[in-house]
This record gives sequence, C-alpha cells and structure tokens, in this order.
Amino acid sequence: MDLKWNTYFSNTKDRGARPLLIEALPYVKDKNHALDLGCGTGADTNFLKANGFSVTSVDSSPEVKEYFPDVVISTFIDLPFPKEKYDLVNAQYSLPFNSPDSFTEMFERLTGSLKSGGIFAGQFFGTEDSWSKNEKMTFHTEEEVRKLFEHYKILVFRERKENGKTASGEAKFWHVFNVIAQKR
Repeated sequence: MDLKWNTYFSNTKDRGARPLLIEALPYVKDKNHALDLGCGTGADTNFLKANGFSVTSVDSSPEVKEYFPDVVISTFIDLPFPKEKYDLVNAQYSLPFNSPDSFTEMFERLTGSLKSGGIFAGQFFGTEDSWSKNEKMTFHTEEEVRKLFEHYKILVFRERKENGKTASGEAKFWHVFNVIAQKR
C-alpha cells in the first residue's frame, strides 16, 4: 500500500458529500455542532455547513490546507475531543488510519464528544481488507465493531466486500463496515 495523499486530494477535491453522511443526516435531531474527522478537501464539511452545522474539520495531512484552509491539522489521538459537544461525528474512511495501539482510547474520547442522542456516521476496515497487513492501521472483525458501539443504538450496519479501486486509482479489495449509530 502506497498512499499518495496529494493524488488522493486532487482526485477527490470536486466530489460531493459521501453517501453514508447523506443517509445519516435525517437521524440528527439537532444540527448545531459537527465534527468531520479526516475531512480531506472539505466536501463533507461543506455539505454539513450547507445544512446548518458549525463544523470542526480535522485531517492529519498538512497537504490538505492547499485545498481546504480551515482544517485543523491533527492526528485523531492528539485531538482534544471536547466533552458532549457534537450532534454528529462524521468519520468517512478515516478511523482505520488511527494506530491500533491508541484506537480504543481515541474511540472512547470520540464517543465522549458526542451529545446523548448524537449520531456517528463512518466506516471501519475489516480484517479481509487488502490493506490489513499494514500494522500502522486498525482493522476490525464484525464483533469488534459492534463492541465499539455498546453505548449506542445501531441504526445502520452494512458490511461490504468487493474488488475496487482507491481514489488514487490503485486496485484494492475493500472489506468495510458502514455504521450509523446514535449515542444513548
């Protein structure tokens, strides 16, 4: 796996909001504050702002500032997650890039940043994903993903396994869990 972030950002700069985020929006009761983790070039952030949210946009790649200057540059583990602030946490294909040694701590802090009744929308890579040999990334079984959401009501849970390509154009086998869940 050779991630080419500049190619990724260039290829995704004009895309619309991710389908899972669009699907999650009707579940969000209050549309005040949202956290967009792994915001990239800002498509999801722009969609959220157009729907009335104040958005904190985070990405770990400094290169993204060229496309989206309002981003907070931070890894997820270093991000100071404020307690019970967000009505929505959007994490589209971003959480697997958090190191396995800090994933559980990061996800607990993420959960703590959601208000009661708040919505999480995002993906987790499964253990059959073609990138699963990368020890710097986090991969989960279905059981492990469901355990992460023990303090949530799961609204949507879909597993996807298919051959495809990355946004950078490289062939990849995708093993992905798509989740929309409401914090209890």
